[in-house]
Amino acid sequence: MPLPDFQTYRVLLYSLPERYASIRHSTLVLATIGRTLAKLEGQLTFAGDVVLGEGVTIEDNVFIGHNVTFINDRFSRATIADGTLQREADWGCEPMVAQRGASIGASAAL
Repeated sequence: MPLPDFQTYRVLLYSLPERYASIRHSTLVLATIGRTLAKLEGQLTFAGDVVLGEGVTIEDNVFIGHNVTFINDRFSRATIADGTLQREADWGCEPMVAQRGASIGASAAL
């Protein structure tokens, strides 16, 4: 079911531990630049301090360890070639998928 806006998605995500007894604690953080948010599917385990960026898909039965960060821009920079700060249009979001059954270890930056 698509969610209408970021705020609705945020409320859903941060209420998951209250809605599902199997989620004892969540420190999942949302980060987005554009309209696309992370996509979560099925049974997931987040160990703690996980940062999801725009365009990330987490499939069923995935384990994500502590301090994992999904970086959605292959060439992240604060400025463009002439030294001026990047604007939203300068960022290149690349979709990422943690496939079904994946296990991502602690402190991984993907």
